[in-house]
Amino acid sequence: MIEKSLNACKGNHFETVTFIWMQGESDGARGLGEVYEQSFLRLMARMKKDLAREDFNFVIGRISDARSDGISAEGWRRVRQVQVKIAEDAQWGEWINTDDLNGPKDDLHYPAENQADLGRRFAEQAIKLINRRNSDGS
Repeated sequence: MIEKSLNACKGNHFETVTFIWMQGESDGARGLGEVYEQSFLRLMARMKKDLAREDFNFVIGRISDARSDGISAEGWRRVRQVQVKIAEDAQWGEWINTDDLNGPKDDLHYPAENQADLGRRFAEQAIKLINRRNSDGS
């Protein structure tokens, strides 16, 4: 991913970088909520190093409420909690709610008619971060 990003950016200068992250279902189902934060922060540190940038924003899409009950419910809920914590603890992080996007049966994935809303939410939070950073002078 980094190599492709660097190749695509060669010769260009970007005023801002915002990382959009929609992942965690597998971690929740496997009960990896306790290491999710550490793994995400390690990923962010690696990307900052590889891209030679410290001024990094991120937006996390909190995994939906699809598996909030059943055999892997506790792990699923833990990942959801950690995703919100990561974003709220970070100066340049935000999160989006996806609970209403996975359909009336709380499916694992989002139906086609809700995918544009998912993208719009990511964009709105990314713009919010960019504007906040610009007004902060960072």
